[in-house]
Amino acid sequence: MSSEEMISDRNVNRKKSSGPLDVEIITDENGFNTIANEWRSLVESANVYIFQTYEWQRTWWKIFGSNNVLHIILLRDQERLVGILPMFVDFYRVWGKSIYRSLRMMGSRIIQPQGDSVPLELAFSDYLTRIAHPQYEAEVDMAFQRYLGKHAHQFDEILFEEIPEDNAIFTSLLPLFDQKEWQYEIVDASVCPKIELPSTMNELLGNLSSNARYQIRRDIRRGTNGKIFERRRAQSEKEVEDAFQILVHFHQQRWHNLGQPGIFTDARLLRFYREITFLFHKRGWLAFDSLFADDQCVAIDLLFKFKKTLYMMQRGFDDASPYNQYGPGNVLLYTVIKEAIDEGLLVYDFLRGEENYKLRTANKFQQNKEVVLRTRNQSKVRLGWCRGIRNYAHLKRKLSNEKYVIGVYFKLHKPGVALGSYVREVYHRGVRKFKKSV
Repeated sequence: MSSEEMISDRNVNRKKSSGPLDVEIITDENGFNTIANEWRSLVESANVYIFQTYEWQRTWWKIFGSNNVLHIILLRDQERLVGILPMFVDFYRVWGKSIYRSLRMMGSRIIQPQGDSVPLELAFSDYLTRIAHPQYEAEVDMAFQRYLGKHAHQFDEILFEEIPEDNAIFTSLLPLFDQKEWQYEIVDASVCPKIELPSTMNELLGNLSSNARYQIRRDIRRGTNGKIFERRRAQSEKEVEDAFQILVHFHQQRWHNLGQPGIFTDARLLRFYREITFLFHKRGWLAFDSLFADDQCVAIDLLFKFKKTLYMMQRGFDDASPYNQYGPGNVLLYTVIKEAIDEGLLVYDFLRGEENYKLRTANKFQQNKEVVLRTRNQSKVRLGWCRGIRNYAHLKRKLSNEKYVIGVYFKLHKPGVALGSYVREVYHRGVRKFKKSV
């Protein structure tokens, strides 16, 4: 029996760890389903992001994880669930045979995505971390380290992606791995601008230039006095469905006009966002805001509200609207930020990306990290092999995405115009990359 089959055949493996906490491994969907209520209860008390909720993780696995194997590490104090490290075993296969096996966090990239899709270079989740009860954090980290150390030989590498640099995985768990026995590569991943919200809007504006203060106050007036715009928040399921369809239309229209695919080109990503939107609506975590002019939607924001944080997931606007002269995207943004402050929320998180509208107001920039962890007893040949596979998978994703982008250009324009537009896009992309590097 192969190592892959051995991993797949384990259902729920319960054993006593060398410490005081019991270790339980979930490797099938039935086991995943049975811990829903315990997971939700632990998340309520743990210091986590919305990406660690059961709804996000379970939906991600259902849609994207079918070609791999669950490996959720649970820690219990007697019967009480006190820690979760949501992992899966990610395989790279050639002719059906696994030639590379990594353990990585659920919600991250998949090295060999299946189906006709646009492969994402980013992890699916903006922040990844472990889940621990506040009273057990040190014990939980030590237990996770013991487990990973004992079972590291089953995997070529252990990967942690999109880990905030001030998060417990980076500050508490990784330092437990003795560098005499372990080696790891750490590189910068995404940057997530955010606003740490003060108690009043005037405090936030006080840190900005006089011109910025004037523009933001003007945008808030436009969003609240009803003379130009009317803001609406989706409440019923019908309103959520209508808002979601508008968001997809605006998003795809804008990116196709720029010759780019847009994330909703991938049918599975479209399904994922739709299911998550409705699940979070049922949980009371959805803030789906639209801006209307003459009873027509001109801008829309999909936001999730969780643990005093407002996450800005996706935006869209009608780039053909005559009301664009009034900046409806900014009107909606600053109106929502003011409402978040009035509501007593602590953070407005723009999530990944350094677009100008984010940088204009953000007062904190969260640097995420990517960590590749492996034992030092790996041969140099095997080490080079693993790096080669990851680099090859990265290149393959890039080429697949580029092929799609070229197809969009030639679909929208005549061949000569399409080629010129594509060359200009590649040039501007290179310029942006160079400016960012310096």
